[in-house]
Amino acid sequence: MQVYIAVGSVYGHAQDVAERIQAVLHGLGFAVLLDDEPSLAALTASQARLILVCTSTTGDGDFPPNIAHFYRQLGDAESVLSGCLTAVVALGDSAYGDSFAQAGRRFDALLASMPGEGHAPMLVLDACDGADPLDLASDWLSDRVEYWPVASKL
Repeated sequence: MQVYIAVGSVYGHAQDVAERIQAVLHGLGFAVLLDDEPSLAALTASQARLILVCTSTTGDGDFPPNIAHFYRQLGDAESVLSGCLTAVVALGDSAYGDSFAQAGRRFDALLASMPGEGHAPMLVLDACDGADPLDLASDWLSDRVEYWPVASKL
């Protein structure tokens, strides 16, 4: 099955997490396209059936510049996710209060509201908690693969 990972990153942390997820998925036999300039055209061309968004938050709850356009495109084209599984990994820093992981939360709400085969519970990685985000992402992904039992049929 083809997996499309849309990455929104400013300082590289979300990119690192997405690359770990990519490696784990490769190890499980998935074909993975990691896109750090995500677009609806690239998603459609990939024919992916599993779409993961891995994004940090910047500014006052804003999207990283490289993923903002993708969010707007998805909001205008919900039928593209028909038959797809979706999930979000949101990176942030809880010291920022209300804007904590806001970009990921907005993606999560959008994807959860769209038709598809299923939307997994979001993983939120907090820079303040001291845990290794790469390990947390690997553990979360292992749980998600079980959450998507239909993945083997897609």
